[in-house]
Amino acid sequence: MSLLKSWLIPGALAVVAVAGLSLYGETEKIEADLTGRALTILEQRDMDWAKITFHGRDATLTGIAPEKGAAEEASELLLAEWGVRVVKDKTGLLAAQSPYTWGLSRQGNTVTMIGYLPYYELKKAPANIEAAIAGAELEMSSVEAARGAPEEISGAVRLAGTLLAELPDGKVMLIDDKLTISGTLPNDAEGLDLYNRLKHTADNIDLGAIAVDLQIGNPQPDSEGSSNLESLTETEDTTTGSIDPDTRQQ
Repeated sequence: MSLLKSWLIPGALAVVAVAGLSLYGETEKIEADLTGRALTILEQRDMDWAKITFHGRDATLTGIAPEKGAAEEASELLLAEWGVRVVKDKTGLLAAQSPYTWGLSRQGNTVTMIGYLPYYELKKAPANIEAAIAGAELEMSSVEAARGAPEEISGAVRLAGTLLAELPDGKVMLIDDKLTISGTLPNDAEGLDLYNRLKHTADNIDLGAIAVDLQIGNPQPDSEGSSNLESLTETEDTTTGSIDPDTRQQ
């Protein structure tokens, strides 16, 4: 009997060990397969904020959700995938900011962004701004993702890029539901033309609840020109009584 035990017990242990190793190997394969498919799903939905791990067929979802409902949506997508048993939601929620501030300024080719933007708006803003402002060197180390933005924040960002594309020295600042545009223009005909274009753009944009305030002085190029013309006219009248076109252009 003792001889039988000496054979049976080690044999049984060996079988258990082999079975355990086989089960562990299968579990690793399952986890790797589920992880790969889950990451593909999240990537297709642009949910790069989400992180996923598996213990067997049980998933754990982590990361900072950019908005309310985002974590629930991710969990539902993962649960719908074949092989996933449960999804444990251990995500956090991106902080909200109030007042909500964002700004874009330009000095020549140097463009600086500050403040807050929604997570997905922040992801696409650099490419959009650089596309709008040719040769822009964008600096945005002082901008963060945050919730609480006004509904038309995307339109406000697009408008800022459009205006600063023509305004080489200017600033656009958003505070909650007010967008203020400031800057300097040359006091000549070119400056007046630029002012009229900027004003037309600002006046005809619809940003919902966001009010647009153009705080740029209206150039008065004709004032000095009219004064010079009057002076030239008086001088010419006292001499030849006629106006020389060449003299008028000086």
